Amino acid sequence: MGRPLLAFLLASARDPLLRKVAPGILAIPLGEPVDTPRITHILKPITPHYSRCTQMTTAQNLGSSFTQSGHLKGKLHKIRVQAIATPATAAFAALLGWLEGKRGHYLLSSFWANLQDCNAEEMLNLLLAAGRIGLLDIRAAAGIIEIRMDRFLTPLELEVSNG
Repeated sequence: MGRPLLAFLLASARDPLLRKVAPGILAIPLGEPVDTPRITHILKPITPHYSRCTQMTTAQNLGSSFTQSGHLKGKLHKIRVQAIATPATAAFAALLGWLEGKRGHYLLSSFWANLQDCNAEEMLNLLLAAGRIGLLDIRAAAGIIEIRMDRFLTPLELEVSNG
């Protein structure tokens, strides 16, 4: 169930344009129509050097990516919907945030957590579920959250990420 969002997280980690456009798409209220001109409007300030034709084509491709991830729904007439986050997608989002240097409650509101399309409380519940099934090590009590990635990374990766 979470595979589309998992793939989208990986694509976002590798594609700077996808990362730059994501906040604009995620800011669209649920239920609102999202057409190519609307995505082009989000894209224009990011890619002023692109031709109008390239911006339109890129906007169509981005619309497809956000549809595949579950953030948009529809073929010709897309609308903004809530993506389906799972414990696995939340764990991967936490790992990406952790690798950026985020720790504790900051992982609940990182860029990667925002791609989950859920609030901080829902993100925490997903991470706790991920911990219960062994996807990460998490402890949460009295408003303090500790997430460890030690067993998932090599010693070098831990050192580079200041783990």
